[in-house]
Amino acid sequence: DDHAAFASLYSLWGVAYRKASSGLACDAARTEGLECLFRFGNWNRLRRLDLPAVLELVGPGGERRRVTLVALGEQRATLAIGGREYVFSLEEVERLWDGSFILVWKAPPVGSRLMSRGMKGKDVAWLRATLDALGGSASKTGSPEVYDSELERRVMEFQRSRALIPAGRVGGDTLLHLTLANREPGVPSLSRVP
Repeated sequence: DDHAAFASLYSLWGVAYRKASSGLACDAARTEGLECLFRFGNWNRLRRLDLPAVLELVGPGGERRRVTLVALGEQRATLAIGGREYVFSLEEVERLWDGSFILVWKAPPVGSRLMSRGMKGKDVAWLRATLDALGGSASKTGSPEVYDSELERRVMEFQRSRALIPAGRVGGDTLLHLTLANREPGVPSLSRVP
């Protein structure tokens, strides 16, 4: 069931899954400092993200079941189902999967989930410092807390490098990719080959 899928996912993060009082698994993630991200994609997108995910599969009779993708190779996927792991060919899974998935990730320490040119503050300073660390060089602007045209250009370069739409604004997907580009120890990975 859904709870078994989320329990498997949370265990990869080293977090004990406790069913939230609301019954929503993502509410339980928030209490542990994690966030859910609902997306649609394919194997390549999941490889780029390199995070375990809950997949929704649709059986032949139309019944929907959630399973946890714990590893992804070139031809095979490892799914956690009911607390046990099974290896399937990607083609077998594709017959039942429409591309929807849920990721759990540790969001960065920013209050704003949307940043764009003209903004000022600590969130912008975090963004600039993160891009500085990833690029190996310090920013050339006068004020680290101002989202100026130079920072917008750097954000667009980063977005292009991650196959994101180079809009120059930082939203959920860009925050996720910034966090993953500077992956902390202990963050689970799909790239263990099944």
